[in-house]
Amino acid sequence: MRRVVNARPDHAAAHSALGAALRDQGNDAEARIALERAVALDANDLRAHYQLGLLYGKLGEKESARRMLERAEILRSEQRNRETVLFKLVEPPPE
Repeated sequence: MRRVVNARPDHAAAHSALGAALRDQGNDAEARIALERAVALDANDLRAHYQLGLLYGKLGEKESARRMLERAEILRSEQRNRETVLFKLVEPPPE
């Protein structure tokens, strides 16, 4: 994953995936850098917001954690709404 980030430093999803992996490994300092970069690159990255919210919570940064997790929930809701619309386009409800 680090190779992808090094090769494409503006690829938000790569930073998000790297940050999530680092957080899972307990490498909080590097995870924070990667996840904050992912959010800076893509304000709509659901995974980065969620993972960063969890990390901030672990670090005791409650207000930052709350903001990230609230944003993640908004993004999740928007994603569900888009999926519902797409599903209805593919399988219209019976009349």
